[in-house]
Amino acid sequence: MKRVNELLSFGTITVLSVMLCVTGPGCKKKSSDSSSARSKVQQGGMKTGDAQKLNAGQDPLKGMTLATPSDPDAVVVDVDGVKLTEKELSEQLARLSRGAKIPENMLEQMREQAIQVFISETLILNEADRQQIVVTQDDMEDALGDMRERLPEGVSLEDALAQRGSSLEEFKQEPQFLRQLRMKKVLELQTAGLEAPSEEVVKSKYEENVDHFGMPESVIARHILVRCDTDEDPAARQEKRDQAESIRKKLLEGEDFSELAKKHSDCPSGQRGGDLGTFRRGQMVKIFEDAAFTQNVDEIGPVVETDFGFHVIQVQEHLDERTLTLDEVHDDIVEAILREAREPIVRDFIENLKSRAMIRYGDQDQKGKSLEGQNDEDEGQAGEEEEVVEEDAGEEDSGE
Repeated sequence: MKRVNELLSFGTITVLSVMLCVTGPGCKKKSSDSSSARSKVQQGGMKTGDAQKLNAGQDPLKGMTLATPSDPDAVVVDVDGVKLTEKELSEQLARLSRGAKIPENMLEQMREQAIQVFISETLILNEADRQQIVVTQDDMEDALGDMRERLPEGVSLEDALAQRGSSLEEFKQEPQFLRQLRMKKVLELQTAGLEAPSEEVVKSKYEENVDHFGMPESVIARHILVRCDTDEDPAARQEKRDQAESIRKKLLEGEDFSELAKKHSDCPSGQRGGDLGTFRRGQMVKIFEDAAFTQNVDEIGPVVETDFGFHVIQVQEHLDERTLTLDEVHDDIVEAILREAREPIVRDFIENLKSRAMIRYGDQDQKGKSLEGQNDEDEGQAGEEEEVVEEDAGEEDSGE
């Protein structure tokens, strides 16, 4: 469940991502066909990519080119007395990769970006200390409420936390969660004067970018998976197929799909009654996709065999290709406009903090580097940092 883990794993959040989440007039993201569809696309099963390794319990870092640091305790950078070690930097790079194989020529770039993120976050937290900013219960509830809104349909925050071996109360006390909220409050103070764009501006932005608001053909579906590995012998495969056929027969006789999925499905979606949410072509393995996009709505389709096993699929809704209306994307456009307005304000604020800080690099060749020169490089990398952190390195459930 990539999207769920992303929301719960604060280790991959950077200053830029915090900056983009700073609240302002009209920036509370509401559920719309656009955001809901994109969330559900990430939520479904049978997807290709490295997420399959995660769900199969394999090491997500296997095959990566990240090297173990020769001196884990070596200091990479010291920011006003707060140190980042080689071990901590290596762990951060592993989290940022999310299990993807990183080309050798990108490692140095990611390393430098992670260092700059550490510098910026440390300076913001130091500023939070200076301003004696504390996180209140209301701050936590607001953040948790926002997370609940962004979780896939059918997934509660409590259930998602339970899957990672944590409770809501434990999560609220996680140091990284609290640090991110403190940084968010510091940045909110810097952008508090921003006003929401006028309706005329929002409409104009929509008309200028209407080509970007197309929604491809998609389906809303659920399934029950009887897992069967590709190397199982014919007798075992036939037994699994018979099991799937038996489940299908029960469905045709009127038994509840959701209950049967919870009881029999070998896919994590079974916990949600088999719900795969909304997905478009190219999101599922081809055999599964072809079956889903050709079935009639509400029909209990024939048993479908993929490399994952045997599936019983029900399509609940088939959505034609269309263009989202202004009403459907209104809040997303407002958020985009505010984000664009916040970026230079926060960037200037961080650069001002850097100009007053003592920043020393562990590498002797970099110790004498001027902050002004480093700041110029940071600005050029700012847009790239957002892309690296927010890039989707793998889809969510692999259909198990």
